[in-house]
Amino acid sequence: MIPINHQEMTTLTPETIVRERLDFVVKQIFQFTVPEIKSDSILWRDARGLQKVELSNGFTIGRDASSNIPLEDNFSSRTHVKFTKDADEWVVIDQGSRNGTWVNNHPVDASSLHSGDLIRVGNTYFVYIGTSCDDIDPNTDLSEAE
Repeated sequence: MIPINHQEMTTLTPETIVRERLDFVVKQIFQFTVPEIKSDSILWRDARGLQKVELSNGFTIGRDASSNIPLEDNFSSRTHVKFTKDADEWVVIDQGSRNGTWVNNHPVDASSLHSGDLIRVGNTYFVYIGTSCDDIDPNTDLSEAE
């Protein structure tokens, strides 16, 4: 389970719990702290450092240069995943990729996203950061992703 700093239990709010959990996940994977997030976003690390991009409906990740996030990852497909907004939640949808899409170390065809979810596309890892603390799943175990 992801540790939370419990210095003063009375000051913990859902927002501070979410922030501490996200900071922990991002530090473990990317060795950075979470930047200020004002809209639903994806974080990842490449040769330029920590990258952040805001999600939009139909957002894609893959090797194709027309992807919103074009990857230089031979284990990703041309159009590997697509993100859609369904009601009030974001859904990641595998686009028939050869190596599959993984969310929190589980293969998925499609998955609703919660703040702090780890998404693997080929050999590239992304973290979904939602702006609402209501969408976090406190039971997610990301320990295998370290």
